[in-house]
Amino acid sequence: MNPKVSILLPHFQTPRLTLLCLRLLRLKTANVNYETIVIDNGSTDGSGELLRKIRWINLVRRENHPGERPARSHGLALNLGVEHARAPLILTMHTDTMVLRPDWLEFLVDTIERGGPECGIVGSWKMEAEKPLRRVGKWIEETLRRWRG
Repeated sequence: MNPKVSILLPHFQTPRLTLLCLRLLRLKTANVNYETIVIDNGSTDGSGELLRKIRWINLVRRENHPGERPARSHGLALNLGVEHARAPLILTMHTDTMVLRPDWLEFLVDTIERGGPECGIVGSWKMEAEKPLRRVGKWIEETLRRWRG
């Protein structure tokens, strides 16, 4: 069965972080047929060989070019991942993304499908551990912004 979503995960020399990201992705993703494409972006630390042992991912290797800026390298890795994607929907993630809820992918797919043919992209909020005083300040700022219109 073809996947509904291709998840693209560019990776560069962060084996422990990438393994944790993949483990949570696998454990916490339910109800949506997906494929995971990890793009090893020219790692030279042996992490590519480590990732090759994970059978449920599609590992694609991209050679890094000397002097290439990180943002360009990341973008080219995503382009390569798109070339290997089999699903009609594409989701990109960073290796520091930790999936916490089993309905996360279902929520994003439902959101884009509700958007109809005009909807080309959806995103999710980044969860950060903030100090309580800062959270209260943001809440006050948002409340005042809504009241002002």
